[in-house]
Amino acid sequence: MSHISIRKVYTFEHEVNASAATVFPLLCPVREREWVAGWQADLHYSDSGLVEQDCVFRVPKNGYDTLWSVAHYRPEQGELTFAIYHEGHYLEHLHIHVRVIAGARCRLTWRRVFTALDHVGETFLNQYTPAQFDSAMQGLADQLNRHLAATPTPE
Repeated sequence: MSHISIRKVYTFEHEVNASAATVFPLLCPVREREWVAGWQADLHYSDSGLVEQDCVFRVPKNGYDTLWSVAHYRPEQGELTFAIYHEGHYLEHLHIHVRVIAGARCRLTWRRVFTALDHVGETFLNQYTPAQFDSAMQGLADQLNRHLAATPTPE
């Protein structure tokens, strides 16, 4: 018997005072330790030791592990997609696009697609509001901006 799950899609955009060439490499399970407070990732597979196509890693979240896989990796185009499995409750696709604005500025677009896999996931998605998403993403953007402001970059 099939069950049609619920899905929610949220998008957040922000600009940073750094080039795409500086920002894109920071979107990595290893490099995020440099700028995301409390970030922990256990790398399971990567030929390079950093983010790459088909890289697999785990991240603890709210008392359980999330399993992440790089589904799309195009650094030349500033595109990166993670498929994130949340313990059987929901699946998340995180699409990140880093675009050059001008000079040493770029715009990041974060698009998160959540699909419930069971009733626990449905409950979470029904309770997760756009305001909560925006607040979480603004916090992430603020951390990235603080890191970039404090880190000299050779550009």
